[in-house]
Amino acid sequence: MLPSPLQRWAARLRADNRGFSLIEIIIVIVIISIMSIVVGPRLTNYMGARRVNFNLLSSIIAKTFDDAYINERVNFLVIHLGQPNPEQIADPGDAIAARKNAVSVVTLGPDGTFVDSANRLLKYKSFPDSFRLEAVHLASGEKITQGNVFIPFYPTARADDAIIQVLVDGTEHWSVRIFKFKKEPEIKNEQKVFE
Repeated sequence: MLPSPLQRWAARLRADNRGFSLIEIIIVIVIISIMSIVVGPRLTNYMGARRVNFNLLSSIIAKTFDDAYINERVNFLVIHLGQPNPEQIADPGDAIAARKNAVSVVTLGPDGTFVDSANRLLKYKSFPDSFRLEAVHLASGEKITQGNVFIPFYPTARADDAIIQVLVDGTEHWSVRIFKFKKEPEIKNEQKVFE
């Protein structure tokens, strides 16, 4: 009985046990290099600054929620808007009030003044001009467009409702919604307000 074509092919594979030639390996390396040159910049754009900044803002909000609950204290998420309010900076030595286009988490110190959180994950973080914190809408209907906005996070696992409006790259309007009983914020590519 004659072997089938599949059996002949399998026998040839077993007999031809030499591996890859140098030319074949070089061709594979060249193809992988060309693919990385084409895909690399697209991957960088995908993981660009916008995504990093939104992830940072979201994680600070979630960690502020957790820290207030775990340590049984009131934390204040401070949104330092891109436009400072000169009336809020009464004391030139007040570093917290002088910040702009940033977020920080503060607590009340023993002397009744605001101090930065001791938690290293909640340290002050400024954003580039391409990621501008424009306004904060409070649940009361108030819209704040300059200065600092203090959003309390309570030890009872709740926070005050707020919407942070962000201008990205000077043209795109985004909203970050902080919910009263939910630690993860909602990020939308639109300007949202309370109705």
